[in-house]
Amino acid sequence: MYPYHELERDLAHIKSAISLLEQTGAYFSVRNPVSDPAYWRARLKATLSNAAYVDVAQKQIEHLLRRLDHLQTRKADEHATQSSNRFEIERRAGRST
Repeated sequence: MYPYHELERDLAHIKSAISLLEQTGAYFSVRNPVSDPAYWRARLKATLSNAAYVDVAQKQIEHLLRRLDHLQTRKADEHATQSSNRFEIERRAGRST
C-alpha cells in the first residue's frame, strides 16, 4: 500500500507524463514504452490497486484514464491518416511511371 504522499507523487508524475504526450505526441515517432499510452494506463491501474487512499485517488485516476483514451484515439487517427497519405503517394507514383 502506498502512503498518501507517495500516491500523490506518483499521480503527479503520471499526470506530467500524460501532459507531455498530449503536447508533443506527434514527435514521439520512435517506439519506446514511455511514449505509449498503454504504459501509463498500466501504471495508473497499478497505482490504483496499491492505493490505500482509493477514494481520493479514484477520480484523479479516472480523469487521467480518459485523457489516455483520447491520446490513443488521436494516435490511431494519425496513424490511419499517415497510412492513407502514404498509399495515395504510392498510387500517384505508380500512375506517373
